[in-house]
Amino acid sequence: MKKFIFLSLFATTIISIFSSVSYAYNVIPLDINFPEKRVIKVLHDDAESPSPTPTQGCTYLPIYGKYGVLSYEIRDGIVKILSCDESAAGEIDIPNEIEGYPVTELADWLFSYFKEISGIRIPANVSDIDKNVFFDCNGLNKIEVDELNRCFSSDNGVLFNKAKTKLIQYPVGKTDVEYTVPEGVTTIGDYSFFSCVNLNNIKMPRELKTIEKGAFKECTDLDNVEIPKGATYIGGQAFHGCGGLNQIVISETVTNIDMDAFNGCDNLTIYGIANSYAEKYANENGINFSALEEFIVENGVLIEYNGSGGDIVIPGDMRITSIGKYVFCNNQSITSVKIPDGIELIGDGAFMECTNLKSVSFPTNYFRIAPYAFGGAGFITLKYPKNCSGGNWAFYCCENLKEIIVEEGVTSLSTGLFDGCSSLKTVTLPSTCTFILPAFKNCDNLTEIILSDGIPKVLNGIFYKCSAIKKIYIPDSATEIESGAFTDCESLEAIVVPNSVTQIEENVITNCDKAVIYSEPDAYARKYAEANNIPWADIKTLNGGWNWETSIEKGEDKENTYICTAKNVSTGKKTGEFILAYYDEFGNMLGSEIKDLNRNSGEKETICITIPIGDMSKVKTIKAFVWDSLANMNAVSQYAECIINN
Repeated sequence: MKKFIFLSLFATTIISIFSSVSYAYNVIPLDINFPEKRVIKVLHDDAESPSPTPTQGCTYLPIYGKYGVLSYEIRDGIVKILSCDESAAGEIDIPNEIEGYPVTELADWLFSYFKEISGIRIPANVSDIDKNVFFDCNGLNKIEVDELNRCFSSDNGVLFNKAKTKLIQYPVGKTDVEYTVPEGVTTIGDYSFFSCVNLNNIKMPRELKTIEKGAFKECTDLDNVEIPKGATYIGGQAFHGCGGLNQIVISETVTNIDMDAFNGCDNLTIYGIANSYAEKYANENGINFSALEEFIVENGVLIEYNGSGGDIVIPGDMRITSIGKYVFCNNQSITSVKIPDGIELIGDGAFMECTNLKSVSFPTNYFRIAPYAFGGAGFITLKYPKNCSGGNWAFYCCENLKEIIVEEGVTSLSTGLFDGCSSLKTVTLPSTCTFILPAFKNCDNLTEIILSDGIPKVLNGIFYKCSAIKKIYIPDSATEIESGAFTDCESLEAIVVPNSVTQIEENVITNCDKAVIYSEPDAYARKYAEANNIPWADIKTLNGGWNWETSIEKGEDKENTYICTAKNVSTGKKTGEFILAYYDEFGNMLGSEIKDLNRNSGEKETICITIPIGDMSKVKTIKAFVWDSLANMNAVSQYAECIINN
């Protein structure tokens, strides 16, 4: 009997050995100590198969290990942190490398449900954080990210993507009762505030677009929330179980809310615009709804707008004296606004990023425009009023703005007033505008600025980075040009300087490689140019010796309307008679208009002529030209000619 048992055990052992050998033929055990990179060959079952080449039949099998309380896997030369010991407590410092391999990934649920972990540091190499890594880690009060990390960042212990446009995780264990989501964040991620029971108040950023699934789930103390204009989507269970949430303001831009977004919010009232998507959603889901007042005013300050956009008329009977900061910011539904008399201040960013705002009617009383008040608005043309003081960068980056009309009476333009208005092509300044700071910086399509007759000096940086401008005419009221006046004007070819300029500082022209100073031969500008190795030329060579340049354009309103322009292309103020005439095919003049000219260097005069319908069939050519006077009829311009094809 013993012999039988012995033989049975022996047979079982042999079978087991052969079985393990057969298994080992395909996969080599992981506990073998491999040199260096541990290359593991997977052998072929077919004995007839040729031996593998160095690049055939080879792979890296995963290697598992421990690093403190962290378990990891090495696969294909990178490290993934898989799990964490239940004993983990305090601050966890995730290594940047393990065994010379970069740590790039944190696995699903890695730190979920841990009670004793208070802080986590994420190293530079981590590029992938799987779902629910920090889920309900309710002792966690900060997440820090190495500044060299290319994918993630942190701010005040909160985890974001690198660009800080998405909030990924707010630590559950933070004890703050209020939190302001930083400006620039457009997305609040899945379960990012899950079970943050200490939070009572949260302020959303103006740029917010999306609140993802479960973002504020089980935030039981959250009291009231305002979803800003521009947001469009609220995901499923976003506020599920927020039992303390009594009211939420949902802007009219929100057009998609998942059905279960507010499950368990038993005392909730949704506030919104009448007939908006928010009202429809509330009615369909049995949630209380209350319509907001269109304009909310406190102590004379308009602090909130809840209208549906379009053409807005701010009421003049609500004793409004100022429009508060960012009241209309990012409201894409506004197309025009009428601001009543009595308003003295348009606050910081009040209409910022209202990209469909095409026109504004300003009050007739004196008022101030704060910085960035209309930054990024959708104006195509703008009439800048004489009764206002525009703050720095008030119309910053209005990228559709093509034309600015500065009213007579405006005395100054502030720094950066129209900075970055990249579609702006022409600006004409009135004679009253004598103090011009670098208002047109980075207007890289601006081809012409006509300076006012009355400006005493050309200030530093006035044309900074106006890279498309080719000619600059300085009026004969100017006596001085400051250092850095012409900087980074890459296309600048001609600076026309009058005899009145007697002082020019050093380094007036910087990075304007094509620039030539034009003046009279006896002008101070010539001496300056020659002393500073700047190209100089006689003004007579710039335009063939002519004082005026004429042009004719077809009017946009009527078929029989034409706009004719005469521009002073010489130095100083010039006079003349601007003549516009139209002729039949035999050269007979059918009609004409004459206008007296008295314009400074670079300034224009226009004649808009409407040819009688009865004459249009006869008209063959239109000509525009300038005489020095009607008495001697000496031409002081070449003539512009427009041939009519009837």
